[in-house]
Amino acid sequence: MTSQSQAELAQFQTSILENPSDIGSWRLLYHQLSSSRDPKSQLVADVVSRLSRADVENEAKYRSPDVKPRGLQATPIFSAEKAQGPETSEDVYSLEQDLQKAHGLADTGAFNEAKRILLKLAKAKTAHIRAWAQYLIAKCLFDQYQLISSLHACQLIALDNLGPPDLMERAADLLTTIEDGINYQIEKCAEHIKPSFYRKQLLKKRLDAVDLPGSAIECYKHYQRTGFKLGISPTPWFNTSFYLRNCPDIARSGCCPFFHYLAAGKKEGRMATEYGSRFSSFVSNQQGLPKDLYEESLCWLKPLESGKYAEQAKLTAALKDPFVLSFSHDCYYESPGGIQLCIQREQKCFEERDVNYLHVFPRQPAPMPLHSRNPQTEMEISMNGIKLGITSMLELSEILKINQPQTLLIHSLLGFSPQDVLDLIVKQCDASKILYWMHDYSALCSSYQLLRNKVTFCAAPPLESAQCHYCFYGNSRAANIDSIKPLLQLNQTELAFPSHAALSAWRNGVQALGLDTSAREHVINHIRLIESESVTRVFQNRLPRIAFLGHPAYAKGWDMFASLVRDPDLFNLFDWFHLGATTVDLSTDIEYLNVNISSSPDAMIEAVRTSKIDFAFVWSQWPETFCLTAYEAVIGGANIITNEGSGNVAAFARSIPYGHVIANDYTSLKSFLLVLTPAKVASLSFPAEVQYEYSDMSAEALS
Repeated sequence: MTSQSQAELAQFQTSILENPSDIGSWRLLYHQLSSSRDPKSQLVADVVSRLSRADVENEAKYRSPDVKPRGLQATPIFSAEKAQGPETSEDVYSLEQDLQKAHGLADTGAFNEAKRILLKLAKAKTAHIRAWAQYLIAKCLFDQYQLISSLHACQLIALDNLGPPDLMERAADLLTTIEDGINYQIEKCAEHIKPSFYRKQLLKKRLDAVDLPGSAIECYKHYQRTGFKLGISPTPWFNTSFYLRNCPDIARSGCCPFFHYLAAGKKEGRMATEYGSRFSSFVSNQQGLPKDLYEESLCWLKPLESGKYAEQAKLTAALKDPFVLSFSHDCYYESPGGIQLCIQREQKCFEERDVNYLHVFPRQPAPMPLHSRNPQTEMEISMNGIKLGITSMLELSEILKINQPQTLLIHSLLGFSPQDVLDLIVKQCDASKILYWMHDYSALCSSYQLLRNKVTFCAAPPLESAQCHYCFYGNSRAANIDSIKPLLQLNQTELAFPSHAALSAWRNGVQALGLDTSAREHVINHIRLIESESVTRVFQNRLPRIAFLGHPAYAKGWDMFASLVRDPDLFNLFDWFHLGATTVDLSTDIEYLNVNISSSPDAMIEAVRTSKIDFAFVWSQWPETFCLTAYEAVIGGANIITNEGSGNVAAFARSIPYGHVIANDYTSLKSFLLVLTPAKVASLSFPAEVQYEYSDMSAEALS
């Protein structure tokens, strides 16, 4: 406050001391000054307070703060002798100064400091001091969005009924304002709450298991009263514990954090959850990048258990009958996944032709083909889905000198040295054909999904491009291509593609790299839809259902799905599901169904069908070469939601009446979902009685 303003206040104070009047005039003057937020209103409020006190009704003049009232002796205020007895006039005067100080602190926003003073004054024996303290406490709580506590404080004033008339009038007005504010708060916040989500959190914490809140309004009332104090979050996109931890001022104030965020925090730029926006996942993805592929490989390392080594004599005897030799990156009959399921079916197709299926995969997994040779690399070997034990590349080479496979089937070289495969396997056996499957793009780059720095699809640019320079896969890309190229250029090598989309991406990459390969090309879809019926659905007493299918990985679109679940505009419009073999803790309101195709090949189809999924969210961030999940979703009766860059998923979605292909940005996706009201969804067609057939995989190319 400037010196001029202080002088004006001092002059005004002197004038009111010299010109006493009746309480009605002072009240009128107070309302005039307070409506214009004039600082003089506080001085007038003190006059009104004094005139309304019964014990000083006859006092005509009032002293300034530095002048003691007439007739009082200058005894110490709150001395030890006076502490236990009733307040004297001097005590009251001191308490009034504390009251004025607290009022000033509250006006400057120092609510907690003001409340510490007011809580002491609320225990005063003088009625009007106690009443004014209660009123100012209620006012502070109201200004801090603590409406429930503010309501209780106002009710105490009405209960005591000992305050001066003007104070009781103010308290009544404040009480009305608080009640209106509470109703507004409930209405504003409850519209964002999904009861099923809130109740599941209570059950998870083993709270209120008997009397769970039903409606959204009841849920918010519970949250407003006790829920936020227990760390319960009202929605997936607002994390109560995170908000209070990162906003200590709100935590100290004790106000309802969710309402504060909606009323002020969002405008102030405060984060509602640790995820922030959908782009934060991209940032965290890049922050977690290793310095090179050596560190990337370390992330894949797993502790190896002692196992049984295959006996060479028994293995040699088992290979007397015709057989094919297959390579892939893991155990296809134990690990979940689309490729694994297709290899299972491929094995059965060869068995039906009286051809044994010999399969090897590396014991130690890796995210790329190995660039250094190691003939002693250990592998797991199996025959027709039955484990035979552990062997090495060198030992297998010796066996194949005696027993020659009909065909080599390469589904994946991740974890293998392509040079070892060429020198120790291909050159040792006289296989008439090598079928190299392009399930991914590992032949074009160490990043088998062609995601630059694990985030953005790069389309396999030339080796000297700036994209490779800034990508942490770039340093190893040339060595990766050089190790695989000799295999691709063999006369007996043929290439198999799961889709025309995969073939197109391969040809574009080969052209950019200038690779010379004249290998024969096959396009063999893993599964084909023959025909289906189109039906509509009636949505009564339930919301449309959206499900993420498969492993919750960034490349599969999990981050985008998580953003949808946390979006306050979308969360309450749908029921959210995740069907897969593994999941992550995203939201207690997401219904998770464990789906393991290792035990039942059609498990995903059945899960989509029995869960009555309406939309399968297949938002791959790279051009999928096939994506069996998309086909399983349609067979199970769902529509597909995907993006333009998802490769074969987008191509498949465009070829059927049950697909929705959207631009790969959050705004377009959100706009699409916002119009999917139950009425709109009821007008869409859904597949039913879908007839389909699986391909014979490699057996089909060799027939």
